[in-house]
Amino acid sequence: MITPWDVYWITRLDGIQQFLGLSGAAALIAVIVLTFALGIGFGRPKEAWADKYFRCFKVVAPSLFLVFVACDLAATFTPNTKEAVAIYMLPKIVNNEKVQALPGNAVDFLNEQMKAWVEDLRGEKKE
Repeated sequence: MITPWDVYWITRLDGIQQFLGLSGAAALIAVIVLTFALGIGFGRPKEAWADKYFRCFKVVAPSLFLVFVACDLAATFTPNTKEAVAIYMLPKIVNNEKVQALPGNAVDFLNEQMKAWVEDLRGEKKE
């Protein structure tokens, strides 16, 4: 039984996926900006702020990169709304006894219809 809460979260999956992707992109941009700033800072003579920045960079940049990787992995493995509906509904449809009986019923119907058409064609040729 699907609850309204399930329906709500299924409809929110697209937004969650976009948020994770944008968060990962922001973290990657921050790492790139910090790296460029570090490169610019090392082109100048050693100053007190450069040592503090480098120590901060050694902690912040790897952390931001891990945030990027985690957000992008989570965004990759989060299904969108259509995929979530398929994940939830397909097993219920496929495992339904009435649905499984449809191919057999359809084949029986087609066989009977083909027999009727052949008999009609034979009847028209005899007359």
